[in-house]
Amino acid sequence: MLEDLKLLVQLQTLDSQIDEREEKKAGLPKRLIPFKERVERINQKLREAKGELEDLQKKRRHEERELEAREIELKKYQRQLYQVKDNKAYAALEEEIALTKEKNEASEEEILKSLELEEGRIKEIKEIEEKLKEEKKELSREEEKAKQETEVLDQEIAKINITRQKIAKKVSPSSLSRYEKLRQGKGGLAIVPLEGSSCGGCHMNLPPQIVSEVKKGNRFVTCENCNRILYRKEG
Repeated sequence: MLEDLKLLVQLQTLDSQIDEREEKKAGLPKRLIPFKERVERINQKLREAKGELEDLQKKRRHEERELEAREIELKKYQRQLYQVKDNKAYAALEEEIALTKEKNEASEEEILKSLELEEGRIKEIKEIEEKLKEEKKELSREEEKAKQETEVLDQEIAKINITRQKIAKKVSPSSLSRYEKLRQGKGGLAIVPLEGSSCGGCHMNLPPQIVSEVKKGNRFVTCENCNRILYRKEG
């Protein structure tokens, strides 16, 4: 087989190994997506629960201020009872006092309900925070695993690249240039084996003359369909 062809077959094997590892590296961040999504969903749930708690607290504080203001009014009405001498005014004050007490009782009930709801929300928030803590730990573990895998793949790529550089230096510049251009245009696969009488790249049947030339290995032969360089497997 033509020497440059032999070397390019070796280069293609090494480049395919590099491409495979690069593809694995590119896929690692995607593997983390479900974990990140779970963390974000729980974060969103936590924000909503905290927002609901804040609304309940605001409502309760408003109710407490209203109650406090009416209590002051009630004391004022009660003092006035001892000062009025007119029966009509006295009856009006008693009615106002009764109405204020009724409102205060309703407010006290609302405040108690709100406190119960707040207690439930606080408990829920603690549970969500615990769940979030666990999910973040899981995400952190997966990120560490992905980091370690990336480091291993980088080491393997670097090792393969050393061998690749040594082989690439032995290939004639014109053959190497042709190979590199084909790789760019053919998804990384520039040189493919003959598979029976078919191209190992596009799997199209080849004319007998082309098959014969590929088997001889005396020159570069390309597939008429995909234009990749063809070679005969040895052994």
